[in-house]
Amino acid sequence: MPIRDRGVTMMPPTILSPEESAFDWLLDAADHIRGTVRTRGAALLRGLPIREPADLTIVRKILGVEPYRATELFGQRTVYSDGVASPIEWPAHRELCPYQEETFSAVVPSIALTACVRPPEAGGETCLADSRELLRHLPDELARRFQELGWTLTRVFREEFGMKWSEAFGVDSFDALLELFAQIGIDHDRLSKGGLRTVRRRRATVVHPKTGEECWFNQAAFFNSASLEPRDLTVLRRAFGPDLPMETGYGDGSPLTEDEVSAIQDAYAKTAAAVRWQAGDLIVADNILTAQGRRPYQGNPLFFTYLGDPVPLSVLS
Repeated sequence: MPIRDRGVTMMPPTILSPEESAFDWLLDAADHIRGTVRTRGAALLRGLPIREPADLTIVRKILGVEPYRATELFGQRTVYSDGVASPIEWPAHRELCPYQEETFSAVVPSIALTACVRPPEAGGETCLADSRELLRHLPDELARRFQELGWTLTRVFREEFGMKWSEAFGVDSFDALLELFAQIGIDHDRLSKGGLRTVRRRRATVVHPKTGEECWFNQAAFFNSASLEPRDLTVLRRAFGPDLPMETGYGDGSPLTEDEVSAIQDAYAKTAAAVRWQAGDLIVADNILTAQGRRPYQGNPLFFTYLGDPVPLSVLS
């Protein structure tokens, strides 16, 4: 569902960097910026000299953002150095609905940095949605079920389609994969022709470790088949039947209806605000308080991202 700027709660405060000695200024302002992000969910820093991946590394160290290592890859990214990467690859003509990074993981990043080196020629605004407000915009019964049951994510790997499990999990043997599954709480079933079905259950709402606020924290709508373009879903169902590459449901395994997925998407839309990019912009976002999406765009933009400050999901309760 397209974001229509109906919400204003998530518009981040803009903090201007001086033209000279920007990194020295950032060092002095770091505590203020982190405090602003903790209360507002995100801050837009404008005018930073970020032109290379190494510049974002300098920034994240100044801000005190500790490294995070993902245990499972979903979207393709260009990986640079020191954990700096591109945003996930997504067609330019399609809107990327707001989501929080790595909500399916046992350990999650609590900070997300996004730096703009070259903005889109048109469109491409980042849409920020407040996960605290979003929870209050959901139908009561839907919110209650997610609070009580959590959510499930089912991912199916096939030899002939999509990312292989060895690439997704960064392991080179099935024994190593099973050891990793035991560590991070993923169940699995072997399928015919070398296929593998993985299932994990996670909390759908969490308590922020610093503010104590309850937050919506899942990708139940993002990965649900009802969020696919109808034509794409038809093709996938013809090819794979009920074992789609990705599907979500409630924590007890019961499915989400199209109306429930639409209600979640509508809550994102009601609580989101769009930020137009300029070269030298940096959004510092609390990944628990803030979901991020992207509008369709034209041109050849360049962005660097960094996920950091890992927190075990088990402590967010």
